[in-house]
Amino acid sequence: MMKSYINYIDYYLPEQTKSASEILREYGKTELGSAFREEKSIERFLNTSKLDRITCFRDRAEFITGVETFVENMLKKTGISPDDIGYLVSANEVLQFFDGFSVCHYVKEKFALSKAVILPILQPCTASLLSMGISTKLFDEEHKYIMILSAYAWPHTLSKWDNKISRCVDFTIMGDGIALTLLSSEKGMFEISTCDMYNYCRTSYNMVNYPDKDKFNRMAMIQEGVDFLNRVSGKYGFKINELSRIIQPNVRKDVYSDVYGAYLDIPSEKFFFNNIPYGGHICDVDILRNLKDYADSDAVAGDIVGLYSIDIEPSYDINYSFITLRSNGKEQ
Repeated sequence: MMKSYINYIDYYLPEQTKSASEILREYGKTELGSAFREEKSIERFLNTSKLDRITCFRDRAEFITGVETFVENMLKKTGISPDDIGYLVSANEVLQFFDGFSVCHYVKEKFALSKAVILPILQPCTASLLSMGISTKLFDEEHKYIMILSAYAWPHTLSKWDNKISRCVDFTIMGDGIALTLLSSEKGMFEISTCDMYNYCRTSYNMVNYPDKDKFNRMAMIQEGVDFLNRVSGKYGFKINELSRIIQPNVRKDVYSDVYGAYLDIPSEKFFFNNIPYGGHICDVDILRNLKDYADSDAVAGDIVGLYSIDIEPSYDINYSFITLRSNGKEQ
């Protein structure tokens, strides 16, 4: 089995922003947003989430231009041939259907990625982690590189959530952005060391067989995640607090610093909180954005970094993903 590395990461956030408080006030005027009709509820949410500004694409042209620029820059900076890209991973529904067309199919044609197989992985908050996990099984002499596109561009999405009328979800506010990652079987800035995935499927099972049973709640979701992380660390023989850093989505700082931190017995400084105030939650663009910023500022050769994310289905089934990376330093 070939080794797998992260060779390239980049991300783009729109310059246009809206204040989190403004979005919450607008949401509070709707029936779904009744919990935010009182000013104290908005203040409480902002204090716990630490959100400030949310990034927003101005129009379709900015989004498409952003994707095009990203792919062009990656090809120039890495010097790889488009023919060497074996897979093009689509990490969000917006990349499969945007104003009637597929962004990934457009990119394949635009940049002559003639050998690339488009691989949709519709777990928007964990798709890049899942791609890293399966990459060692996909690489061969013909397929040397995997390009992962991640994006969110509200409201251009096939969102199945009831609150798609707003950027607000129960635990955060959705922002806009794009990320691109290149994986390869040749040495890069990070080597993918371990990968584990876990699907919690009991919610849908209960909906069919025990319809009166309560849905999976937030604390149960967190506890399931803690148990998953402990199983993974036990499986590979390391302790979570031995990791140099844990990269998580940009949602609810208090959940990670207080709840996960307490359950896992690790200091809150282990998590990467630098980007929580600015941008909002941008699906798994969060993970790639945080990893790049960590790599550019703090990464030291030999560091072991954990990437942790969960993907919540509209059914409240949960997909958990955890990856460990070994840093090869900034010079890669």
